[in-house]
Amino acid sequence: MRASDLDEIAVTERFRNGDVAAFDWLFQRYRTRASSVARRVVRSAPDAEDLAHDAFVRAWSAREQIVPGSRVGPWLLQIVRNLALDLVRRRRTLTYEALRLTHAASRLDAPDTLANARLLSVRIRRSIDRLPPSQRRVASLFLEHGLRHSEIARLTSLSEATVRSHLAIARQRLRVALAEWR
Repeated sequence: MRASDLDEIAVTERFRNGDVAAFDWLFQRYRTRASSVARRVVRSAPDAEDLAHDAFVRAWSAREQIVPGSRVGPWLLQIVRNLALDLVRRRRTLTYEALRLTHAASRLDAPDTLANARLLSVRIRRSIDRLPPSQRRVASLFLEHGLRHSEIARLTSLSEATVRSHLAIARQRLRVALAEWR
């Protein structure tokens, strides 16, 4: 276990007990990551910020549910993800990205580059969606949310070996899907 993990476990315990300074420390550590997780789901920066803040409010209200001796990060990011999915389900409409007018046009902004990137993203998402539920959840937590094997194992109640196995299968299927796409 890394020293930062031990620090976070200690802060998490203080947070569980209602320490506002510990809440502030966790907020500073996870606010960007929480917004990023929400944005991947809702595709809107303002909505993602709102969802991240709502998740911190919910985390504070439900802080006693955290398992003693664990890190708050995976638990908090699951709250963010659930809130974001709830918002998407409620809307059931398309979202649009705002135009970025703050920088000069580049090859990355060319229509064919953007279209290919979106097609690739859709292909990857569909490949992940075709996985069996437990493999899909593990792949999503690892590839989209950047969680470590140990965090995924704890969240899913799987062994780390099973997590690694599910990821290996997911990667192989992604390779096949991307090879077909080219």
